[in-house]
Amino acid sequence: MATATKLVWVALLAFVLLSLLGVRGFDLYVGVLMAGAPAAMATYIMAQQMKGDAELSGSIVLMSTALLALSYSIALLLLRAF
Repeated sequence: MATATKLVWVALLAFVLLSLLGVRGFDLYVGVLMAGAPAAMATYIMAQQMKGDAELSGSIVLMSTALLALSYSIALLLLRAF
């Protein structure tokens, strides 16, 4: 659920907000792709340092990185269509 939220819903929210703000073209592409980027490895380190669930954090980083190619490809196809 966290991976889907990061890769899909955050990117979709960024698309809507940037569109409402009048951002178009290449800037819109960059904004959406940056918002839909995978979770950073720093989240695992931070979770471990703060005695959180480092295993879950590591799983989210792994899953979001593994699905990156698919999510970016779909996002670029949809952006090109709009």
